[in-house]
Amino acid sequence: MQSILELALVLLAVASPFLLALFLKQYFAYKSHTANQLAELAARDGQTQHQHVLRLQARIEALEAIVVDEGYDLKRRIAQL
Repeated sequence: MQSILELALVLLAVASPFLLALFLKQYFAYKSHTANQLAELAARDGQTQHQHVLRLQARIEALEAIVVDEGYDLKRRIAQL
């Protein structure tokens, strides 16, 4: 029984550096993959935000054109009567 325990301890001592190396390799691969996904998501989010700002600017320009139009002021005055 003691020889089996000694064999298990020797195997554990020999295998532990390899298991640690395997664990570290998997950890850093996961960390790299996650960082790439976050960077891609941030880039997509930035593009989406930029497109949203452009749409809002176009809407503001359209509203400014309506408000500055002479006919708008006339319609507003008629509505106040």
